[in-house]
Amino acid sequence: MRIFLIGAIALSSLAGVANAAAERQDGWLTLKDRTTRANLVIDGAVWSCKGDVCRAPRVKDLPPERACARLKAKLGEVTGFGYRGGQFDSDQLAACNAA
Repeated sequence: MRIFLIGAIALSSLAGVANAAAERQDGWLTLKDRTTRANLVIDGAVWSCKGDVCRAPRVKDLPPERACARLKAKLGEVTGFGYRGGQFDSDQLAACNAA
């Protein structure tokens, strides 16, 4: 019985690790106009840009609206934005660009 209990606990802890690893931690955006900036750091995340697309392989768990507004201030109008697996709709993009 103890072996079964130990096995069940070990299995459940592995499931938690697998779920945590599956959570996306990246960010991306598309811009209305091309940028000449190659890299910039916003809230500790390194964003690499090429043309009108910027990506960050790892972003902090902060409000995406904050990141979008800060990126817009540095790079210009944002036409698409994704943050930690979520994607902005047209209303959220409008709010980001108005900030």
